[in-house]
Amino acid sequence: ESVPELADAAAFSPAATYSHEDVAEVVAYARLHGVRVIPELDMPGHMTAWGTALPDKNITMDCGTQHHIANFSQADVSNEETFVVIGKVLKEIAPLFPDRFWGFGGDETCDWLREPRIAAWAAAQAGQPGFEQHISSHAGLFRYFAKRVQAMLPPSKLPAWWNDAVVQNVSSAKGTLYWN
Repeated sequence: ESVPELADAAAFSPAATYSHEDVAEVVAYARLHGVRVIPELDMPGHMTAWGTALPDKNITMDCGTQHHIANFSQADVSNEETFVVIGKVLKEIAPLFPDRFWGFGGDETCDWLREPRIAAWAAAQAGQPGFEQHISSHAGLFRYFAKRVQAMLPPSKLPAWWNDAVVQNVSSAKGTLYWN
């Protein structure tokens, strides 16, 4: 509801979306059957739909063809609007899921520094207040992104990332999901 363009542009069909009531029903049914529903808002990779839905906001960067997917995109870490949009979505949907863990994904990213605009932004931020010295590396940018999005979670939620985030040294990941 907070960013309706995402459902309009990213769903396979209008019938392939979930209302807040649908989510509540799924969570309640799962709980009755001893199943936890841990949501995943996969990022910073796998955000092609975000860029397609919101082309005027420039919140993604093109990674080219990756994983046999043409026009694979990930979050543009240099654009403040990226975090505004993510914040709106998290604020809306995080309360719908009672589980403590919140999945962020974190797998299958391309190097942010291949985008000249992001590389220039990262170099300008390195060592500035709020930025680590090594932000001008892919791992440093990943940690910056993770820190920003994790701060948007309600205090009751613990971030969980795929093991790719561990490789990037996201030390604040409270849960690590291993994928093999």
